[in-house]
Amino acid sequence: MISKLTDLELNEIIAKEQGWKDIYRCGQSLKRTENGEREGKLLCGTKDEPSINYGREYEAIPNYCKDLNSMHQVEKSLPHEMICNYMIALSLIKRHEPSQKGELQTYIFHATARERAEAYVSIIKNNK
Repeated sequence: MISKLTDLELNEIIAKEQGWKDIYRCGQSLKRTENGEREGKLLCGTKDEPSINYGREYEAIPNYCKDLNSMHQVEKSLPHEMICNYMIALSLIKRHEPSQKGELQTYIFHATARERAEAYVSIIKNNK
């Protein structure tokens, strides 16, 4: 069940779908260390292909579960044919919250970044 996944697990699934490669857990230093792999609260990765002269450039992957701006970029990347499925998935997540008028159209717009991440991952998993 998607809601049981941790933020790191959801972030990693989304990052892979968004083209990030060589993803690893890291700490604030963004370095690949044993401690970071074990206890890191961030994900790092690259979108670069290795070059002969420079190798790859690694950076922190957005925290999709906490950042609405990052989730907005993910939503903009959805193919047109998946937008309806995404809205349905988001509405199923938000349905569990009480609404004054019961209007689905208004309360899905107040979805948190985490709820949007869960909806995105659910349609990705169902689409494969």
